[in-house]
Amino acid sequence: MPWRERLKNLNDGDQLIHVSHRLKGSLGQTDIDHYEIINGTGDVVGYVKLEDHTDIKAPHTQSITLTQKNENGEEVHHETWYPKN
Repeated sequence: MPWRERLKNLNDGDQLIHVSHRLKGSLGQTDIDHYEIINGTGDVVGYVKLEDHTDIKAPHTQSITLTQKNENGEEVHHETWYPKN
């Protein structure tokens, strides 16, 4: 399932706007992306942080963590899953 389908309480007309990207870890093994959720009138109604981590040691397991917050910064959804490598 694509990560965008895991988001909660999205309304028709809501859009995800990519705000920033950075790498974390000594070898850049974690990609961190931040998004804003914008409603149909252009207001920010939430935030998303997506972390994609790959272990640097065998078997190089990948994990993806999704954290979604509302416009007040309160967490509304947090999920980690392990896609098949």
